[in-house]
Amino acid sequence: DFAVVGSALLRRKRLHLHYYVRSRDELTEREVSPQRLVYYRDNWYLDAWCHRRDDLRSFAVDAIRDAEILDKKARDIPESTLNRVLGSGYGIFSGHRVRWGRLR
Repeated sequence: DFAVVGSALLRRKRLHLHYYVRSRDELTEREVSPQRLVYYRDNWYLDAWCHRRDDLRSFAVDAIRDAEILDKKARDIPESTLNRVLGSGYGIFSGHRVRWGRLR
């Protein structure tokens, strides 16, 4: 699936994914516009615009069960937006919404 994802990214085409969501133990279908591949802590992630959620998402490449390149042009997201929303989002912090907690 890495080769398919990489090819769609280079060709600026959308992908249809069967994606395993570990937190819910379920397989989902997504149509995404791939933006970039990121290597973080020995794992590959696909940063993409998710057309189902109408938002940017990061997908663990090893959780992609099947990937098919679609004959649709990928939506382009500016690099500055990717960095603002996802750039520091690997690890325990992700997304652009900040929530504060109090330790006792």
